[in-house]
Amino acid sequence: MAVDFHNVSSTIGFIILITSLGLFVNFSLTVFALFKKRWKFLKITESVEEGGLKHPHLLFGNLRELPPTEELRTMDFIHRNRSCENITRMWFGPFECVIIMISPEYVRLALANADTKETSFHHYLQSWLGDGLLFSGGAKWKRHRRLLTAGFHFEILRPYTDLFVESTRVFLDKLDQTKGEYIDVFNFVSLLALDSLLKCSCSYESNCQINEDNSYIKSVYTLIELFSDRLRFIPYYIDFVFRHSPMGRKYNSHCKIVHNHADAAIRERRAQLQRMEKGGSVDRKGKYVDFLDLLLKATDEDGHGLTDLEIRQEVDNFMFAGHDTTTSAISWCLYDLGRHPDYQQQCRQEIDDLLKDRGTDHLNWDDLKKLPFTTMCIKESLRIHPPVPSYARTLIKDVTLPDGLVLPQGTTVAVAPHITHLHPTYWKDPDVFDPSRFTLENSRDRHSHAFFPFSAGPRNCIGQHFAMNEVKIAIALTLRRFQFSPDPDRPPIMLHRIVLRTLKGLYLRFTPRVP
Repeated sequence: MAVDFHNVSSTIGFIILITSLGLFVNFSLTVFALFKKRWKFLKITESVEEGGLKHPHLLFGNLRELPPTEELRTMDFIHRNRSCENITRMWFGPFECVIIMISPEYVRLALANADTKETSFHHYLQSWLGDGLLFSGGAKWKRHRRLLTAGFHFEILRPYTDLFVESTRVFLDKLDQTKGEYIDVFNFVSLLALDSLLKCSCSYESNCQINEDNSYIKSVYTLIELFSDRLRFIPYYIDFVFRHSPMGRKYNSHCKIVHNHADAAIRERRAQLQRMEKGGSVDRKGKYVDFLDLLLKATDEDGHGLTDLEIRQEVDNFMFAGHDTTTSAISWCLYDLGRHPDYQQQCRQEIDDLLKDRGTDHLNWDDLKKLPFTTMCIKESLRIHPPVPSYARTLIKDVTLPDGLVLPQGTTVAVAPHITHLHPTYWKDPDVFDPSRFTLENSRDRHSHAFFPFSAGPRNCIGQHFAMNEVKIAIALTLRRFQFSPDPDRPPIMLHRIVLRTLKGLYLRFTPRVP
């Protein structure tokens, strides 16, 4: 049978033509949509304070106006936006505009009308964290939030106090071995926070503060470091490039280690619970309900629980969200008290008075309410050095601001505790460390969103009481045992990463108290 090559070539040519036209139309519609989006936000931001930034460049937005180094960009972000009263904006390239809320009332409106958290972090962390509470949205987030809220009830948190004390004692013993040398306290506190989290999340006695040669511990640290490294290298923003890079392959291999460890822990605990239901005995050291117990037992109104995959994702989210933030909070609080020896001594005296007749340094749950001045110092440190300096949300509906500006649904808004907390309009002498700001009298008339280190609104931090209890115990027991001061020759240089960190460490010297 003869083949009519003329008709075949004509057909192929027609297919190529139609495909090319389709691609051209799709490309044209995409470009049109992007420029329409740019025009819309140019109109919206006409009345928005520029915060010292110029009209956005057609290609680069405001990116070319930023300082060249990460540490200078951090300081520029804080000081430039403090010149704005309510709201400002920042263009990331030609089409992405982020509206930055500054005044407490604007922050309140943003957090009250936002659902899904920023998607870029979620996208880059998808292979590790999945769709856990930290980044999920809509009905799934609401269901998981209801199921997990019971895990942070005061009766559940109460026995964790002993775990925090136990981990802190190991931390203090390690400080004792530094022999009064200046150390980067971030590294020590990071292992303390990880030790406590592993005990509370899944009763895992990792001994990580002493033995850092643990595959799970190493993988958690490696994943956090690789995630931060990816954000600093623009070509890795493209999934295909990152996935096939040495860094991407390393990231995926450590994801498997972390997932395999969590999966094994879930299988083992589920088997334990099944044996308990049948009246069998379980050889388990802990006598408290940990996070994994709650996840396995949690059911909704229809009697449905979480799948093993969902449980693993929530455990991974708990570790990710609770580790670096608590590390940052404790480390900066130690630094702030180290810079102010008078306040440090007042806190120490408060703790000495509380424990003076006991013959032990053990703090219990009820003690945490009896440290008012220490708590004020912690809050003041969280004001000046908030663990999460800024974050973004997506508006789920149109929001009308007090000045009449309407932000449409889908707008990306950023809130920045590190700006609002240090803004001279809302805080007198904002750079001065003054714990008296948090007396009941001084706090009474303050706007509810002038101070929000744990976020606010419906998506506030579910673990904020867990975190505050851990910070209080770590600070109190450190004060009880040591005097400490910062290295005058190595002042910290702040960096805005996911959490507030430093460029070259946070150096303190710990000297044992003389009896």
